[in-house]
Amino acid sequence: MNDVTNTNLRTKLEVLTSEEFQEIQADNLEKELNQDGNAEKTGSTISDFVLSYEKHKTEMPLNEWLVFKFKQHPEAWQNEEDLTNSATQVISAVTQANADKASLYAHLDAGKSQESWLAKQIEQGAKSAGVVNVGEYAGQIDAAITQANADMVRTVTRLDGGISEALNLDGFIAEQHHVDTFNLEAAAKGSGYRAKALVPDGTTYGKNSMDIGIYDSNGKLVKRYQAKYGQDAKATQDLFGNKYPGQQKLVPADQVNDIEGATDCIEVDGIKSKPATKAEMKAMQEKAQLHSEIKKYEWNEVSRGEIAKTIGKQALISAGLTAGFQGVRVFGRRIWNNLLGKENPPLSKDMQDFFESSIKSATHVGVQVAVSGAVLVSARNGWLGAVLKGTPAGRIANMVYLAMENAKVLAKLAKGELTGVEAMDAIGKTTTSLAVSLAAAVEGGMLGAAYGSVFGPVGTFAGGLIGGIVGGIAGGKVGEYIYEGGKSIVKSAVSMVSSVASTVYDGVKSVANALNPLNWF
Repeated sequence: MNDVTNTNLRTKLEVLTSEEFQEIQADNLEKELNQDGNAEKTGSTISDFVLSYEKHKTEMPLNEWLVFKFKQHPEAWQNEEDLTNSATQVISAVTQANADKASLYAHLDAGKSQESWLAKQIEQGAKSAGVVNVGEYAGQIDAAITQANADMVRTVTRLDGGISEALNLDGFIAEQHHVDTFNLEAAAKGSGYRAKALVPDGTTYGKNSMDIGIYDSNGKLVKRYQAKYGQDAKATQDLFGNKYPGQQKLVPADQVNDIEGATDCIEVDGIKSKPATKAEMKAMQEKAQLHSEIKKYEWNEVSRGEIAKTIGKQALISAGLTAGFQGVRVFGRRIWNNLLGKENPPLSKDMQDFFESSIKSATHVGVQVAVSGAVLVSARNGWLGAVLKGTPAGRIANMVYLAMENAKVLAKLAKGELTGVEAMDAIGKTTTSLAVSLAAAVEGGMLGAAYGSVFGPVGTFAGGLIGGIVGGIAGGKVGEYIYEGGKSIVKSAVSMVSSVASTVYDGVKSVANALNPLNWF
């Protein structure tokens, strides 16, 4: 888990955003996520929800229609209350995100600065949350976005294109937990053995590479471990597959008895790490995301603009990482092409109107709710993986909102309606306004987890998938425009992120400290 250095960040971003790399990634995603037709089930569900909304929008209120659609998927809900609450959360999240975007653009159109708008929203958010110290509230927002950015840079991919094993931050925390608790016991017993969590080239995770190694006092490798922390024993076993020869399986303590040949600790000569359950690692993840070097800001007339500028800078970095890393846009397009070949689904006029509207438009709540509802059903059914299955409804809606807004910008870029700089500026504004929406909607203790879900690796994956599908539903050349726009924005995204990268470096260092479990005991 080495820090990303000034020298290699640009190189890594260029690799992550290269078209060749993205095609490899899309191939891997297609093989993994289309097991049992899950990806196409998601595409079909999105199409069904959008077309149903168009059919019923004039005869049923939005909330009534969404509950009606959710009832067609009873397997997705724990009970009636879960269903109705989920519908309310989806509509509320999409409505608030659009309102905040409209507010930002109105503020800018009046000749005022983005920083003054952001400062005002932070003050209002703190008041609504009952927070007395506005500076502390702003610090939580800053730290949460920094955390999400660092996660994107450090854990989203391997250079060979695989990402499935990098979507759970708790898995990486688990590795460090075992290393640190082993080394504590080794030091206490005067042993020369030491464990290390390994990153092959200092920046990325290699295919089939070792996660943890134990070394003797001469630096000789004596034991190898591969750590997997799936949602349950079956998910963990599936992550291992038939890979990682010569490595001991390291798994959660509550799953070890159900996985053949597995252990719940690293060990040599009686020195052991402390076993940990999946739930314990998730709790550590949440704590890390909440307390990752939260800055203590003094909020006053002199500082409020500078603090807002700092947070806006982090939001811009997040926008650049999200826009630049759009390899799965190919995957979303492939899903739609497969559906066309099998079902020839009808196209959506409302989706066409959405893509034709201006980047300032905030009037397409209905169709965004329809897509959000479909993605939530897909997530709850497990079609989008274990991580999204447990993601709250409001955050799913935020992911969808960001995905659709960004897809619109990419389409306009490809059509020549925006330059690369203008496209990045638009994506940055959407990210900034959505960051405010999230902060207002989430309790302080969950802010880091919420930002990590929407702006981190999982949200970016979901965004590319959704963007490709909704482009297909709009018909015409929209899907192709999104794809071409995604390719052409890469250089602008890499340049923009690199120009403000010092903030990312600081964030990575903060995260490295925050993820050390020794700081929490």
